[in-house]
Amino acid sequence: MFTGGAFVGLSVLFSLVPLVLIVVVFLVAGRGEPDPEGRRPYASYLCAVSFVAVFIALFALFGVATSIADVVQSNDDFISSSSGGFSSDSISSQITSSRGPTARVLESSSSDDEHWNAAVQAGLIAVAALALLVLHLRRLGAMTNEAGFFRSAAWRVHQVFLYLVCFVAVLTLLGAAVSTAYGGFRALAPGVTSTGSRSDGVSQLVTSGLLALAAGVIYQWAWTAAQRNRLASPEPFEPPATA
Repeated sequence: MFTGGAFVGLSVLFSLVPLVLIVVVFLVAGRGEPDPEGRRPYASYLCAVSFVAVFIALFALFGVATSIADVVQSNDDFISSSSGGFSSDSISSQITSSRGPTARVLESSSSDDEHWNAAVQAGLIAVAALALLVLHLRRLGAMTNEAGFFRSAAWRVHQVFLYLVCFVAVLTLLGAAVSTAYGGFRALAPGVTSTGSRSDGVSQLVTSGLLALAAGVIYQWAWTAAQRNRLASPEPFEPPATA
């Protein structure tokens, strides 16, 4: 049975392909362009760090959302199991069972602690990646405003960076969209998909939908920036010299 983790894991696998090629791409980009000031290595560094940071932050935030959804789902399942009917068979099974309500509560609490621990870990990774991303994007923005940046070797590296972001974002969006659709199907037909409960499908639907939305926002940002950078910056106005 394919679950949300399988679909998202497939998208992550394809998303990691550019990480293997990114060093080669950034080393090759702009090599044919004159670079008298030596800005190409600096641009390659900024773009490489920004590329890695944006997708680490994306998948770390997805991990936070998944862990929180697991907490909500485990609590819903516990409430559903605790509020079942009180038939004679169920009462007899509770009396003869060695695992009473206290044991089930402790087990649910321990499971929640694991999910919260995973959420905190992923959140810390996301915060660190976002801080790194903001810092390097500011430096990258300052470099793009320098005189002579347009059509330079650094400009070409920056364009490659933006299109690589678009490429990985599209792959992530594709995998997340498929996972979102399948999560909706699991919620509607849990019997057909052998899903334990509808909440499993709802959890996959929500978390994968958030991932698809975030990947779409990243794609739109990178694509817009790439198209804007293709246009030459306006020449500064110089008043005519007076005789």
